[in-house]
Amino acid sequence: MFFTFKLFSTASLLTTFLLGTTSAQWPKRGLAANDDIPIWQFGGYWEGAPSEVNWQYNWGSTTDQKQSFCEYVPMLWGDDAGHTNSWFSDASYWLADGGSGHLLAFNEPEQSDQSNISPQDAANAYRTWMSMYPPRKIYLHIPSVET
Repeated sequence: MFFTFKLFSTASLLTTFLLGTTSAQWPKRGLAANDDIPIWQFGGYWEGAPSEVNWQYNWGSTTDQKQSFCEYVPMLWGDDAGHTNSWFSDASYWLADGGSGHLLAFNEPEQSDQSNISPQDAANAYRTWMSMYPPRKIYLHIPSVET
């Protein structure tokens, strides 16, 4: 199968996520935060209106900060063993038991201080680690690049 791998900007990634999530189950406000940053307050109220934040990610495949008001979206940050060793078990857990319907792949693959993956290596890693998940049951999202 001919596989074309395109890198999208963060804006494109988020737009894809937002447009692809029309069901009321998947509203449109996301939050990125490392696990050492408390995010519980994003589920509260601001100026009398309830928060619209309803999904979160942390550049990893699991979290200890899953918030009750959010879907946690696992990310396969890179293709090295530190990220792939637990990918299948973490992603499977979040998809089956954690309530997630999305997976993210790679973070800024063109940046040497980020996932730093060539387009060919990213395409190969995507085939290996992401394409096994059925696209009709979950949404797969591809890399974001710094713009």
